[in-house]
Amino acid sequence: MERLRAVDDFELGIHQNFAASSTHGSDFAAVLARCMDLVPGATTMRTHRLFQMTPLFDVLLEQTPIRADLSLYLHRAPGLTPVTFRSAGRALHRFPTYWQDDQAMLEEAPCWDAATLLAPRGLKILNFHPMHVLLNSSSF
Repeated sequence: MERLRAVDDFELGIHQNFAASSTHGSDFAAVLARCMDLVPGATTMRTHRLFQMTPLFDVLLEQTPIRADLSLYLHRAPGLTPVTFRSAGRALHRFPTYWQDDQAMLEEAPCWDAATLLAPRGLKILNFHPMHVLLNSSSF
């Protein structure tokens, strides 16, 4: 992790799990504290299962240095732009994810062509799961 932290092009983040069965903790504050212990100084997050709710963001902005969130998923929506959520006197910049490999695999006719995916105007954040990259998955 320290090698990545030393590279200007990388920003470290957390991927917290708020499910009841999670080993990360039993409430928002505990889960966030555990994840911040794993990645000290993290400034970005993407929640597991894209979990989101206002009370979570309130605790997040009160207790962590997180300033960017990628937990908003809008599959192949054209014209995406970042939005800002404000709470506790701070701003959380939310960057919508445009495409995910696991969601593409659920489509009847998935699109894997980069030129087609990137053609519409707007922000393009693509989410690849490392396991699907390793396996070169195109279906489940």
